[in-house]
Amino acid sequence: RRSHKDLRRENRFTYQSPIRSDKKQYDKAILDFNEAIRLNPRYSSAFYNRGNAWAAKNEYEKAIKDYDEAIRLKPSSPRAFGGRANAWRMKKEYDKAIGDYDEVIRLDPNNSNAFIGRGRTWQVKGEFANAILNYDEAIRLHPSDSYLYAIRGDAWRDQKQYQKAIKDYDEAIRLKPNEGYFFSIRGNAWHDNKDYDNAIADYNTAIRLDPEDGDSLNRRGDAWRAKKIYAKAIKDYDEAIRQYPKSAYAHYWRAMTLLLLRKPEAFDGFHNVLDLQGWKGNRSIYAVINAQFSARQNGNDTAAKKLLKNCEDKLDDTAWPHPFVRYLRSQIDESELLKLATDDRTRTEVHCYLGLDLLLRGKQDQAVEHFKWVVSKGLQAHFEYELAKAELDRLEKAKDK
Repeated sequence: RRSHKDLRRENRFTYQSPIRSDKKQYDKAILDFNEAIRLNPRYSSAFYNRGNAWAAKNEYEKAIKDYDEAIRLKPSSPRAFGGRANAWRMKKEYDKAIGDYDEVIRLDPNNSNAFIGRGRTWQVKGEFANAILNYDEAIRLHPSDSYLYAIRGDAWRDQKQYQKAIKDYDEAIRLKPNEGYFFSIRGNAWHDNKDYDNAIADYNTAIRLDPEDGDSLNRRGDAWRAKKIYAKAIKDYDEAIRQYPKSAYAHYWRAMTLLLLRKPEAFDGFHNVLDLQGWKGNRSIYAVINAQFSARQNGNDTAAKKLLKNCEDKLDDTAWPHPFVRYLRSQIDESELLKLATDDRTRTEVHCYLGLDLLLRGKQDQAVEHFKWVVSKGLQAHFEYELAKAELDRLEKAKDK
């Protein structure tokens, strides 16, 4: 069963071959096309379809080679250009992809797939105006296709133009009102716009339509956390973990919510993330940093030191925020660390982490200055903002007692 995340990642608008979707059939299909080409070396369709099979196996160099031959044999056919464009896009050769999509559109001006593919390519390049123009053209060609509005909505959302995104998601929902995925992505737009009540309402509908929608459960948990209704956030993460035990996202954000509450269970939650992702996953460094904070907050300095020792030479030392791990090991000092934070995101994280570290070392006044920097100058969309504000609030309440 595909999750909604898989559905979103899937390029629904690709040039389809007659190969069945069962991956076990790809190798067999390639053998069949090999034989067809042996019998007729000028059989353009065989090269094209073998290219599709290679692409389905993520072997894009081989796919491109076959598309090249299909184009050489039949240069007036748009489909091989389209297949090659998709392969270039997957290889992140975006300018080459756009050139091939251009050729598809020149040969077949009503080919909506090419407009969509070209739009996706412009979007990933950050050229949103060009992406929108291509999606506009695809919608002109197929005005009743709900997924086209969802795709354009995603482009608006990437630009933080949330009202325009929501308007497109509204239209997708009008055209296909029982598609939970559309409610889920509209919920994401509400969430990004900090309208958590509308986000939760949409996630509720998405989950009602598809009770196994782990993405909406996780995102609803995020919305509850943003509203500081932590018990409901943890309940949603728990359900997401029950449905998808290997979801590092759910384990991570459940642990982060517990960290906000200074609950000792956060430590085990971060270890679950490391068990799932290993030392080089996209959340591994953050799991190490926050796990050692959790251990120290709950009086287990030994566990924190052991974790920092165990991760030595195992984490990706080129990835941010590895410099903070070096700081925790006393390999660099605070001033060196701050110099390595060069943008608002990294500064938000570093000031929060320094505040937590200094607070645990009994240097409350210095910690407060770092937390205040995050609250006044940091990125509010980042969890470290939530964490710094929670610590400031906790210190203020303690002062009032």
